Amino acid sequence: HVLRMLFDITDLKTVEASLRESEARFREMVDGLPLMVWVHDEAGSQELVNETFCEFFGVTGESMRGGRWQMLVHPDDDEAYTREFLRATAERRPFHAAARVRHADGSWRWVESWGRPRYGPDGAFRGFVGTSADITARLEMESALRTSQQAESQQRRFLETLLDNASVCVAVLEGEELRFIRVNRACQSLRPEVSMRGRSFAEVFPEAAALGIEDDLRRVRRTGEGREVYGYHAPLPARPDARWDYQIAALSGEESRGVMLLTIRDATDQYRAQEAVRASEMRLRALVEASSEVLYRVSPDWSEMHQLSGSGFLSEAEGGVPDWFQRCIPADEQARVRATIDAVIRERSVFQLEHRVLRVDGGVGWIFSRAVPLLDGEGEVHEWFGAASDITERK
Repeated sequence: HVLRMLFDITDLKTVEASLRESEARFREMVDGLPLMVWVHDEAGSQELVNETFCEFFGVTGESMRGGRWQMLVHPDDDEAYTREFLRATAERRPFHAAARVRHADGSWRWVESWGRPRYGPDGAFRGFVGTSADITARLEMESALRTSQQAESQQRRFLETLLDNASVCVAVLEGEELRFIRVNRACQSLRPEVSMRGRSFAEVFPEAAALGIEDDLRRVRRTGEGREVYGYHAPLPARPDARWDYQIAALSGEESRGVMLLTIRDATDQYRAQEAVRASEMRLRALVEASSEVLYRVSPDWSEMHQLSGSGFLSEAEGGVPDWFQRCIPADEQARVRATIDAVIRERSVFQLEHRVLRVDGGVGWIFSRAVPLLDGEGEVHEWFGAASDITERK
């Protein structure tokens, strides 16, 4: 007897075909992703990787089956990365870690990986599905940004230290009320009894505000055009005769709109010295005009006459006159005068000589000339200053 049994497996074949089609669609989808995709089983062994993964590492999917993926991790990162992955597998929780891995070109690159547990229809844990991304460029940018921020921070500290120790007063003001938001030590020292920060210009310097500096600040804030003023007389409580040079500039940039930089230099001593020099020059000019002496100034090498007051005896000269020697000294006297000049230049000594000169009336006269060297701060001759007397009648 033969017993035959027939079973209808159409539904089974349909399910198998549907499953193969679903797997093919899944494979096609993950192979088209720009991220590296990997699938591990419940023991942590790799089951599947996409084409992006294979291209990045220069491997085949078959060669990565099992635990051979660990060979791609940098030796210094392998232990921590693998330990975290196995712990997530054991605890069936999401996985997240970063490590250096060997790229297809042999270089070491940073990748960041994320994995989530996957479960079957029966709820059983089936392993992980995850992705990895190359983050090398991002880390390099972050490192460059940190370096830049550190450099910027160091530069800012350097500038703040420089400003705080500068002898020039520096202040930053903002707003319609012109409030101080930053002042250096020199600026604060102008009003040590008042804390400047947060106060308006008029509160801190009412005398200067009344004399027009506040108007200058508002004009610069409104127009953005800087302003410079020199020798401004704005008294302080303890400095009634104070003179100042100040500059106002509007800071650029959208975030700095309405913010101004004010620099102030105490020029009191400078202007006192200038006034003293002017007074001295006036006295000297009066002396020259009242004197019958010929006064002159010449360059360190005696090549140019800077100034000559002839007193009606010699031709007047003002500014650089390079041919004074030929104009004033007769040809047959030039060698003797030149020899004396060369000697005093060499020895930095006083020039003293009686010699003939060409008079302003065309004749020849005699003078007794005496000049002393004027030295600069380094001991070099800056110029020569001299006087000459008409001794023609005596000769």
